[in-house]
Amino acid sequence: MQKVFLVTLALVFALLVGDVIQPNPTVRAKELVRLDEIQVHEASQLMRHLLVAVDPNAPTSHFIPPFVRQKLTGLFSRFKSEELVLNLSPIPCRDKGGENVLMKSAWLPEWKKLGVEVYAPKLLEISGGRFTAKLRNTFAIGLAHESIHLENTREHFVSGSAQDRYQDEVRAWLVTILRMVRPMREAGQELDIFWLAADDVLGNCGDSPACPEFQGFIAPRANTHAQR
Repeated sequence: MQKVFLVTLALVFALLVGDVIQPNPTVRAKELVRLDEIQVHEASQLMRHLLVAVDPNAPTSHFIPPFVRQKLTGLFSRFKSEELVLNLSPIPCRDKGGENVLMKSAWLPEWKKLGVEVYAPKLLEISGGRFTAKLRNTFAIGLAHESIHLENTREHFVSGSAQDRYQDEVRAWLVTILRMVRPMREAGQELDIFWLAADDVLGNCGDSPACPEFQGFIAPRANTHAQR
């Protein structure tokens, strides 16, 4: 199994009070696909900043709409109780269309728990290593999106059928676009072109998840949340 850089729950909440994550010393630079130790450290620092910014209980979270706040509050509570794991990986993850993804929900065998994996290569790619409002919003929506998938049981991630995962992806994206992306877009929040494109696809479909164009958008992403 490829080694990954695991962020334990203790470290996650150390992040929120300003401690710095250091790369796992058992992971050698040559094993960090595309990333060296400096890049991993850069990604971990950026993730620390993002976690502070999107913490629904922090003063910095004033930008978060009510529904996104609700989802993040539940997710952070599950992190804090150690029901879920948050994992920063230096190894990229691609969807069925070959595109690198920023994060996914998954069954994490190292911990024997469900959790969220954030992929450092994509984080650095979309940010250029810089914290921006657009990146903050992308991260907040991404975590809230994964919280919808994490309403499912372990069995869904480990042994669910491709059809089950597809239907769950449709459900999660419909909620994400209508109750997260669109309200933030209408409020003038800065959003990544990826979220704007998703909203445009669904809007052009009359907000119908049965629309072929929307289903085509979902299809490459439908297996991203399978057991790794």
